[in-house]
Formats: sequence, C-alpha cells, structure tokens
Amino acid sequence: MSYQRRSWSWSALASACAVFAVAGCTSGGEAPGPADARQVDVGQVEKVSATELVVESLTEVGLPSGVLTLGLAPRVASVSTESGELTPGPDTTMVGVTWSFTAHSSSVARALLLGDLQPESLPQPTVSLTDGSRALPLPVVAQAGQGGAVVAGTEASASVEVTFDGLTQTVDLATGAVGPGQADSLIDLDEATTSRPRLCEARDFPVPEVLDNSCSVDAVHRLPYISGLGWAPDAGTWLVVDTSVEGRATVLFDDDPGTVLARASQDQLRLAFAVAAGAPDGSIDFDFGPPIGVISVPLVD
Repeated sequence: MSYQRRSWSWSALASACAVFAVAGCTSGGEAPGPADARQVDVGQVEKVSATELVVESLTEVGLPSGVLTLGLAPRVASVSTESGELTPGPDTTMVGVTWSFTAHSSSVARALLLGDLQPESLPQPTVSLTDGSRALPLPVVAQAGQGGAVVAGTEASASVEVTFDGLTQTVDLATGAVGPGQADSLIDLDEATTSRPRLCEARDFPVPEVLDNSCSVDAVHRLPYISGLGWAPDAGTWLVVDTSVEGRATVLFDDDPGTVLARASQDQLRLAFAVAAGAPDGSIDFDFGPPIGVISVPLVD
C-alpha cells in the first residue's frame, strides 16, 4: 500500500502550525506518514481485505441454507490494511480466514430444507476460530453476495467451527479437511432426490380390488435436515417419501408411520421418516387392511 507525501514551504508550514497547533505539525515539512505496524495478540480478531490474504486451501461447508466456502491461511506473517500493517504479537500465530456463500439452487430438496423461509431468513450459522483454550467468534454472514476476511491471533494449532441449529462442523485450519458428518450431503443436492416412480404391483391386489385401489412411491428425498424438524436424530438421515394412494391405506416405513409434511401436490402424501446412519433403504409399506393387506414397494431396484 502506497501513501502520497506532500511538501510544504517553511513559511506555509509555520502559518499552518500557528493556526492548527493541535494538529501536531513538525518542522520536517512533511504530512504524517502511514500508521505504524500494529500487532495482533492472542484472542484478537481484525477485519481485513480478502485480496490481501494468501490462502493455502479452500474448503466447502454444507449448510441447509447453502454452501459456505472458507479460504484458510494457517500462518500469516503480515497483512496490509488501510491503517497500516498487521503483524503477529509475541508468542502468537496469526491466521487468516476468508469466506463467501452460495445459496442452494431451486429444487425439491431445497424446498424441504427451507420450508416457507427464504434463504436470507434462515438462522445464521455461528463461525468461530478455536485453538483449544478459547473460541473467537468470526463476523461471518452466510448470505449470497456477502463475503469477508479476518486475521486472528492464536497460541496453538487452530480449527474453524461452523454451527447451524445445534450441529457443529469442524474444519482443520492446516489441511482444510472437514470432519465427516451428516451435513456432508448438503454440499451438492443433485443426488438428494430420486424421482422415478415405483408402482405397486397390480398382481398384489385381489382381482376385484384393483379397480378401486392403487399405490405408488413417486419420489424419494434423502436429507440430513428438514425445515421444522431440524437435523435427523442420532446423526442419521431424513427419508422423505412422496406417495400416491387410491383407496384407504396407512403408509409405513419399517412400521413407522412417519411425520406428515406439506403435500407435494393435492394428490400426493409427503412423509418424513428418521433413518439411522448406514441403515438399508428397505421398502415403503401400504397397509390397506382386509382383504388387501400390506403391499410393499422397495425403494431400490
């Protein structure tokens, strides 16, 4: 960062000093120079320009509202600001973090994540830099079009923690690795929905009942978070199923009647089931009662 200096004649300088004595004029004939370098001590956070930081890794953190991208600089020797250079204080490691945010593209999966809320109305994640003995809050705003950068002083190896609605994801500052967890699937929602319909077999119905009864699984969505329900319990997944039923039937998944969500359409029933991590997909059961009984539709071929 360069600073312009302006020279003055001795008489002009003397007149200026007489009128503005409190301004601290000197006989050197120069305006004040750039501010001295300032030290960043342990526990101190300073906003800086993202363009002044050299990041070593970029990391994506999946959130129900979108994807938070963090740029990580695990050791910063100095950084320029408008008020001068920032350098680490004694026994301090100065680290840098930049951030930007991208909202999820419109899709059924995003509608399930957001409910009736717009992305900007969702709860904000809390982001902090932790070094084992303290957590330093970072002024991150996870909204499209907003970003920023900070440097912070730490005394030990640090990590970044991103918490949304009670779930915390930890990012290793040195490597950029994100601890594995149920939010991983929120990086890319393209595989969250399977929309190929699976029909109940007509041969499973007693012949007279086929005319007035039918069922199908129209779409399946697998998400760790649903607006209004939060994160799936026990680090599992929400299995959201859109079904169509002609006649009277109870829809079950592994004997669980699930939670009824807002309908996908007037003719469909949308249900959410909590599925344990690593559990097989199984099947959706339609219990019509006598004389039809239970008809099962597998969720995978």
